[in-house]
Amino acid sequence: MHMDEEVAGMRRIIEQAPDQFALREQFEAWMKTFHHDADWSLLAIELALQARRDAVFARKYDKVQTAHRLALGEVISLFFSRAGKRLPAEAASMATIFKALAYGLALQDRPKQRIEGIAEPIALLRLVMASVLKAADKSGKA
Repeated sequence: MHMDEEVAGMRRIIEQAPDQFALREQFEAWMKTFHHDADWSLLAIELALQARRDAVFARKYDKVQTAHRLALGEVISLFFSRAGKRLPAEAASMATIFKALAYGLALQDRPKQRIEGIAEPIALLRLVMASVLKAADKSGKA
């Protein structure tokens, strides 16, 4: 499943990076390759809309989304910890923020009609992640 591969790929990078500088570089490189196809985000939006229309589908959808949000939150928490920072909010909330941002950017992006001066969605996601990481409190770990 795409979401499982996403979480596993991020976890591998975070666990294997020798230091926080390599962590950031490797994570950015992974984001460029894994998220190059916005169709996954658009499909996720379509599924979310279907869950709003169909209560039976919504029960299954909600289970999958909850599991993904929790797994993604764990990975985000691990990422912040390895970077020597504290999460500015609960892990699941951070996962929700980044998922919403990715989906919203996928909706806004129209590569054939891209407006000059506006970065690609992946670059905007990296910018937000870097900004949140920079603004986060240090964890106090040595």
